[in-house]
Amino acid sequence: MAFWYHSDRSTALKDRQAESIALFQRYFKDTFGLDLYPHFGSLLGIVRNGDFIEWDHDFDMAFLSSKHTAKEVQQELVEVLEVLRDNGMLIKYWRRPIRQGGRTVQIEEFIKTDHQIADPEGQAYIWVRDVYIDLYIDWIDQEGKYHTCTVDVLGMEQEFFPTLTDGSLRGRDILIPRNADVMLERIYGDWQTPNSNKVRGQGMTALRVAPFLITHQL
Repeated sequence: MAFWYHSDRSTALKDRQAESIALFQRYFKDTFGLDLYPHFGSLLGIVRNGDFIEWDHDFDMAFLSSKHTAKEVQQELVEVLEVLRDNGMLIKYWRRPIRQGGRTVQIEEFIKTDHQIADPEGQAYIWVRDVYIDLYIDWIDQEGKYHTCTVDVLGMEQEFFPTLTDGSLRGRDILIPRNADVMLERIYGDWQTPNSNKVRGQGMTALRVAPFLITHQL
């Protein structure tokens, strides 16, 4: 299973991948009852061009947890990953990092059929038909703060949720967070100017950029 890159793909393949992503969004809602939406650079591509970002090598999506404490959010993530594992979609996930030799080391768990999901951090890699999806979990804490992986608190719930709004990926209907432009500005700063070197969190001048989502709060 080779990694796909936008520069190497035909128009027909891009169209199939867009269709797969739209179908997976509906599958996720039907299976888990949870909202799944494009995130980070993939959301940027949809809002700016209605398309993939040419230099990106996977598609970023996040789902909004129904829980409001770190422990409950992590348990919900375990349950989601178990279903994706059982359906042959889960390739790997990241576990709670460890301290080793004076530095923090992230642990990647590659999946086998009988793999026991344990202590997930908040990010996983899955394969859906024609496309790799970088899957994250977002959550709203008990104070109404919206947490997103690698950026920690992005804002307040009412700015972006509870409803999603209509977007389009290569002509396919796909739901995106409302006020996505505000979300992108907080993550990237000037998101409207194409830049292959953009780093998550560079627009977050007043908010803490966090390497982890769930386990640093457990």
